[in-house]
Amino acid sequence: MRTELKRATAAVHARLDAHVGGLPLGNTADYSAFLTAQFGARSAIEPALAKHPLPDLAPMPSQLASLAADLSEMGYRATSATPQTRFANASQSLGAAWVVSGSSMGNRAILVQRNKAGCIGPERFLSDTQMANYFRQLVAVLENAPAHIELAEAVLGAKKAFAVFEAAFTRHELEAAA
Repeated sequence: MRTELKRATAAVHARLDAHVGGLPLGNTADYSAFLTAQFGARSAIEPALAKHPLPDLAPMPSQLASLAADLSEMGYRATSATPQTRFANASQSLGAAWVVSGSSMGNRAILVQRNKAGCIGPERFLSDTQMANYFRQLVAVLENAPAHIELAEAVLGAKKAFAVFEAAFTRHELEAAA
């Protein structure tokens, strides 16, 4: 199922990676914009995932507290203008959880880039290992997709999650430009 999710979301995933990968995260303002967009997206998705838990996995760890702490340490307040999303079933939640937890791989890459560039600042969110561990567990579930998980619904959930992240980054980019 993981291969099918990757294939079905390749375009939106590439678009978001290009957007986030193009962000200059070397200064406090840019880094806080990144963290604020992450907080907005996750605060819209996490409650929706809780409404349709995955029976084959423990609940996804929340990263909202680490995001809020990182932002607070930099003198910013964690806020979210991103509307909450909804998932209709556990299959959609699985697809969304794949997106959210899979982003931990990108976070690790950003952490490495920031360290190489000599950037300083809080990195609770980027260095969080709980989400990477959860992602490995989720991948194992995807490799042995349970019968109750429908691929089309999982793809829909993944696309919804990507859309929330895109909206959060776009919104924050527009607010910063104003």
